This record gives sequence, C-alpha cells and structure tokens, in this order.
Amino acid sequence: MSTWRYKARDTRTLEIRTSVIQAESDTSARAALRRAGLSPIMIKPIRAKRENTASRDRFFDRHFRARRVHLKADFYDSLSILLDAGIPIALALRTMGQSHSDRNRIGQLALMLGDVIREGESLGNAMREHPRWFDEAEIAMIDAGQRSGEMCSILRRLAERQSRAGELSSKLIGALAYPLLVSVIGVGVTLFLSVKTLPELVGILEDADVQPPGLTLAVMHLGQFVWHNGSLMVLGAALIIFAMMILNKALAEHHRQLLQQCVARCSPRVFRKTKSAETMLSLAEMLDTGVSLVESVRVVVPTMRGVLGGLLGRSLAKAAGRIEQGEPIGCLFEDPLWFSEEHRQLMLAGETAGELSTTLARIGELDLRAARRLLDRFASMLEPAAILLLAVLVGTVVMSAVLPLIRLQEIVG
Repeated sequence: MSTWRYKARDTRTLEIRTSVIQAESDTSARAALRRAGLSPIMIKPIRAKRENTASRDRFFDRHFRARRVHLKADFYDSLSILLDAGIPIALALRTMGQSHSDRNRIGQLALMLGDVIREGESLGNAMREHPRWFDEAEIAMIDAGQRSGEMCSILRRLAERQSRAGELSSKLIGALAYPLLVSVIGVGVTLFLSVKTLPELVGILEDADVQPPGLTLAVMHLGQFVWHNGSLMVLGAALIIFAMMILNKALAEHHRQLLQQCVARCSPRVFRKTKSAETMLSLAEMLDTGVSLVESVRVVVPTMRGVLGGLLGRSLAKAAGRIEQGEPIGCLFEDPLWFSEEHRQLMLAGETAGELSTTLARIGELDLRAARRLLDRFASMLEPAAILLLAVLVGTVVMSAVLPLIRLQEIVG
C-alpha cells in the first residue's frame, strides 16, 4: 500500500482540502476520495516510509530518530492531551494532521497513522511502518499502554523521554562550542601569518643577508605545510577511520569485543555514565507499563547505538538470558565497566522489596546526576584550558612576527 498526497473539493461544503491517503494505486485513491464525498483535484504519490532491515537502513533509521526527538516529544504530548479530552485515537490523529500546516512533518505522520488505524490496525502496528520515527522500545510501551488502558500516561512518559533524550549530549556540545571557536580562531590567525606575513619578513631579512630567527622559520614552515597539505591530512584521517571500521568488521567476534572494551575503558567516564543512565531509565519506563524485565531488556538493547551502546547492550542481553534461566536479577549489574557495588546493592534491595522499576529509575537518576557533575567539571576545566592554549598559540605567533621586526630595526639602526 502506498501513500498519496491529494488536493480535493468537499462536494457538500465546496471547501478545498489537502491531506494524505493510503491506497494501492492512483485509481483506488481517487475512488476512496469520492466515497468520502471529495472530488479529487490533484493526487500524487509520496515515497513509502517502510524500510528494510539492512544494516545501512538501520543506520539511517537511528539517525533520523535521533534528529526527530523534539518533534516526537511534541507529537506524544499533543496526542496525550487529545486522548485525555476523551477524543478517539483515530479522530485525535486526524485532528492533529489537520491542525498542522500541509508540509509539517508531524501533521503528515499523524494523518498516515490515522489512515492505518481506521483500517483496523493498532497504534503500535501503525508505528511499526515508520522506523525512522519510532524504535521498538517506544512501540512496546504503546502496545502495553493499549493493553492496560493507560495510553495517556504512557504518551506523557514518552514525551518526557524524548525531551530528556540528548540532554547531556546537547550540554556537552555547548561546553565544547566555545573552546572549539577559540581554537579555530587561533589556528586561522596562525595560518594567515604563516602564509601572508611571515614569508615577507623572512624575505626582507634574507635579502639583507641576516639569518631569520629560528622560531619564525619554524612557525612559517609549519603553517605553510598545514596550508598546502590540509586536504591530504583530512583525507588521511578519513582513510584511517575507514581502515579501523574495516578492521573491526574483519576481526573475529571475540577480538572485536576486546577492541571495543579497550575503546570503552579509554573513553571518558561521563560517556559511560550517560549511556547507563539512559538505559536504566528506559528499562524503568517499560517495567512501569507492564513489560517484564527480560522482555524490556530485549526490546531496549537493539535501540542502543555506538560502541558503548553495543557493549552495554551485550552485557545486558547476556544477563537477561541468565535471569530467564533462574538466576537472581542482580546479575544484570555484574559488569564492573558499567556498574559499581552501589548499583548491585540497590538492585538487590529493589528485588527484595518488589520495586524493580523504582529501583531502576533511582539507578538511572543516580548515573544521570553523576554524568552531569562530571560534565560540569569537564566544562569548567575546558574553557580555561582553551584560553591558555590560545594565549600560548597567539603568543608564539606574535613572537615569531616580532623577532624579525627587531632584527630589521637592528639593521636600520
């Protein structure tokens, strides 16, 4: 079934409507519009949103989902408000689609989901047709919400989850923005002086048979090398990264895991804390919706990205298998790379008290606070370090320009 965008006139009110409809063909779409009392003016196909399960498509699915977290937060929030008001889900989605502009992505998504639901499918099944919007963890929570009748609370929780997603990464980007800007300015000044100013000063000294200062020559040659070979350096870095990716795929599974563990241990602790916090909070949310712990782990693990996400996911998946065989839930936190003794004791206490979701949420919040503290400490040290680096860089460049002027003054004098 394909998705078609149409413009049609309501035969009763003569109002022009623009929206989307799902149909097998152009003829089927026109027939469906006429049955709905609409006279088609224009109809054209929209590329289907269904994706296959190839690794390249999964990469793009994750990429688009990461870029759309704020849009999804608005979508979940709007839908929960309409359902809270007692509006049926199909009508709520249609209302959302008509309330947004024609080219608004949330409006298009709501209309396509509404079309599928009106055909008798559940919201979860409708969401599965759009992997570039929704991951399996969200769909599992929606399915659980429909079974339990707590759809509104689940949608609000999903809205909060999307708003929280990327909070620490955005904070890290903000902390890196100023030092990066300072570094770019410093490197730009260095390259400009190395290519434009210093060669002229050195030329004047050489014409006067005066040996240029060593610092000036070093800065000039280094800057000119970077200026003339910058593209080759970037290409070389890209080739090294590509070679590492090929090597990672060529290695046996055991050696690949050892390499990834080495990378994870060398990565800043704030990244590991952030990943574990996001995972624990996701598991807690799924447990609150009625999904079992083992099933929650198996749903959340495929949504975890990157080297760190893959390592943590494998650790949790193995622990889920052991729990299914009857081992205590505390084995979920046995990997020392991710969890401390404090985590294990909290989990044991939660298992004894029968409050797994509350305990997982507490562990997630604990790691989230630790990640924020580490990030604040990192940011507070990074800015002075960047200023100091810029001062050293600019000071070196200024000295390399001043020393030839001093030599020239000696010649003139």
